[in-house]
Amino acid sequence: MAVGGVILYHLFGSQVPGGFLGVDVFFVISGYLITQLIRRSEKGFSVWVFWFRRVRRLFPALATVLAVSCLAGWFLLPPEAWRNLGLHTIGSLFLCGNLAIWKTVGGYWGASAETTPLLHTWSLGVEEQFYLLYPLLLGALHWDRNRLRITLVLVTLGGFGFFVWGMLNHSAGTFYLLPTRAWELLAGCATAVCADRVSFRRGTADVFTALGLLIVAGIFFARPRWFPMLALPSLISVFGSILVLICGNARGNLSRILLGNSLAAYCGRLSYSLYLWHWPVFVYAGWLGIAAHAPGPLLLCASLTIASYHGIELPCRRVQEKRRFLIACGSAFLLLTVLALSIVTGTLESRLSSLPLLDNSLHAGANYEAGGKIQKGGIIRRYGVEHPEIVVLGSSHARMHSVALDGIAKDLGKTIAFLGVSDGGILDPGKKNLRKHRLEWIRRWNPQLVIMAGRWTQEEQRSRDSKEFSAALHFTCKEILGCVRKPFNTTSHRWRP
Repeated sequence: MAVGGVILYHLFGSQVPGGFLGVDVFFVISGYLITQLIRRSEKGFSVWVFWFRRVRRLFPALATVLAVSCLAGWFLLPPEAWRNLGLHTIGSLFLCGNLAIWKTVGGYWGASAETTPLLHTWSLGVEEQFYLLYPLLLGALHWDRNRLRITLVLVTLGGFGFFVWGMLNHSAGTFYLLPTRAWELLAGCATAVCADRVSFRRGTADVFTALGLLIVAGIFFARPRWFPMLALPSLISVFGSILVLICGNARGNLSRILLGNSLAAYCGRLSYSLYLWHWPVFVYAGWLGIAAHAPGPLLLCASLTIASYHGIELPCRRVQEKRRFLIACGSAFLLLTVLALSIVTGTLESRLSSLPLLDNSLHAGANYEAGGKIQKGGIIRRYGVEHPEIVVLGSSHARMHSVALDGIAKDLGKTIAFLGVSDGGILDPGKKNLRKHRLEWIRRWNPQLVIMAGRWTQEEQRSRDSKEFSAALHFTCKEILGCVRKPFNTTSHRWRP
């Protein structure tokens, strides 16, 4: 269900606007299942065996996806996107894919996110970073169940508070990074160690299972503008997941019928391969001009998923020769690392390397990300007077146009400032501090021209209704117009597009 929500979002984002919350649900389920697994082998638990099983479970299929993505990318990606693919491959191999995606793509809803084949590996980075540390936490608590329950609950609550703060102040980083995502995994872990303290009659368990499933399914179809706080949808999806897990532990009839049947179990086993393959297939279909929901990409995705599960995952799980397996994984790791480094350094160029202009609209704008520089005036290119005469503000969609606007400003001899921030919508009610800093600079500079760029349909979705959106847009434009000088006339300049 968790992976299904993500895929539905990638296929039909406007109809399933909350489907991306499937990752939140997945984190909770992951924490729960791994903790249950560790508890069953508590007396003979070995950190090394645990990590080996994680490698055996995840790496072979991931390595295959990375190799195929690089092969397809050589044919289809322009130079900057090709170089980013190399960076994301390195990030995935070294368990820091979330950091690589955050630094190169920015916001999950940015303009270049939809054309990034390994965007989805950010969640694997978060998960594996967590499981590098989690066994050490268990060891530090000496497996004392009471201390473990108290610690997990308290850390989960504290982590959620940090997540709320992050969503209000640094939403792009908060979305991708372990410190602000760990609370969801910890919520699943806490559920696993507390589940035996909670008991329900079967009828009650069935009611709560149905309620949890409805909450999770409902949040996938909810629109962000319906919530007064950005972190609230994540909290609701986590709560619904916990309800289903606790009641499933009580062995209710509904849980057994809906989630314990052979078809649901098989779909669950396919979910990892399905998650790995779906996004590269959809992205490369887009580069070819084919809609992701067309029969071709869907059939290819299903075929690769089944082949990956039966041809890679299952055989690797049955491996008994640890030494040979680790040598094979190490060899694949080194080969992929060399391949990725050759891509990043430019040693291996893409087939489209002779067409660099294809990059400008989507990827070259990454150099104009003003995220941590807003308080210092963003990114300023001085081609004229000291203070900026042109200001560009908005989300990653503002960055997308920054390369062209920079060139125009240079030709006009006008100083230009870029205040574009990934996932930093102009009207987003959750970005009050960002809005404040932007307006302060515009008042101080008194520019001649302010360019606002964003994904306006998304901006409207963040508002509670169209009237609120219109009012916020009118108010913002009024404030900016009060700070702008008499516009200059571009026709008086000798400039050719």
